[in-house]
Amino acid sequence: MELYVFDLDDTILDNAPVDHESFAFVARRHGLRPLSKGALVRLRRDGALAPEIFSVLLSKGASAKGRSSVSTELLVRERKRLLATLAVWRIARLKQGVKTTLRRIVAHGGDAVILTRKDAILTRKILDEKGIGDAFARIITSKNKHAVLRRLAKTSHPTRFVFVSDTVEDLAAARRVPGIEVYCMASAYRDPKRLAKDYPVITTMTDVLR
Repeated sequence: MELYVFDLDDTILDNAPVDHESFAFVARRHGLRPLSKGALVRLRRDGALAPEIFSVLLSKGASAKGRSSVSTELLVRERKRLLATLAVWRIARLKQGVKTTLRRIVAHGGDAVILTRKDAILTRKILDEKGIGDAFARIITSKNKHAVLRRLAKTSHPTRFVFVSDTVEDLAAARRVPGIEVYCMASAYRDPKRLAKDYPVITTMTDVLR
């Protein structure tokens, strides 16, 4: 049996639209000027997380009232609550080749698994909304992806073991598992030239198929 394990964010999903809208929605609620998509991409490529991004918004775009009454912590909490709802994820797109790849995996008797830090119930709702929920044998939620991948290797004994993600941390953790093939999904938030020095970078999911 072949086993394919996929990260969700920016791997199965192109969630750049969700990322931008989540910051913009919270910003507009508090009288802040939303960042452009290009500005958000530049901040993300520099490694900025939500607190740093909202700090930029507060420094550049708040009204006098907003400056005195809105904290970075409040904005981060509001965005986190928004991202826990299915509504905002409806604007996420599937990465190129995802549906074709999943059909091929299932047709050849393989297993597809989601490994994510996101809540499992929300993840299932997102996958179902995108029409691909039935293609996944399991959804596993864990922050320790290395431990999960090692366990899957020992218990499943796959004839081929593939892991796909867009983050260096996940890819480095996966590479420590014997016998696993690691692929980096290209993302607007990652520098492909830098990643290509260490990992095979793919632009369409069908690249993982043989």
